[in-house]
Amino acid sequence: MILHSKILLSPLSSIFVLPVCTMKKMLLIGLFCTSLSSKTAAQQILAAAFYDYSFEVLLKQATKQHKPILLFFTANWCQPCQQLKASSFSNETVASVISLKYMAKMVDVEQFVGMDIADLHQVRQYPTILLLNKEGKEILRLKGYYPPSYLLKVLLDNQTK
Repeated sequence: MILHSKILLSPLSSIFVLPVCTMKKMLLIGLFCTSLSSKTAAQQILAAAFYDYSFEVLLKQATKQHKPILLFFTANWCQPCQQLKASSFSNETVASVISLKYMAKMVDVEQFVGMDIADLHQVRQYPTILLLNKEGKEILRLKGYYPPSYLLKVLLDNQTK
């Protein structure tokens, strides 16, 4: 299980990709990183953390950690999907909220597992972002591209539902 996350340790250091199994470890790393530079923890996260767990394991982890779930349905051929990845999910503030407040999974609908999850949630348009509560019930469905400012507002408004 790999968490795809990039953390900047200081303004002069390299970018590291860290395998992390729990958000507790990520929080400790964030606190450590904050002590190394004058930037805040939110500014340390350069890209949103998407878990490589199966949907079933993600659901169990969300319940265990009392966090909502973000499912991002994407495909390589989908231009708005690529735009979301490049601008919204790489925005430092959006990335921090996703990484610290949500259990997030990028669902590639070109893979059989991704198609199964898309069918389960009746996703037919890409990109689609689903916000689910920790039990897996749908809270909100966003279709299409959303700029970082709007996505941030939506994520903050729905993080405790």
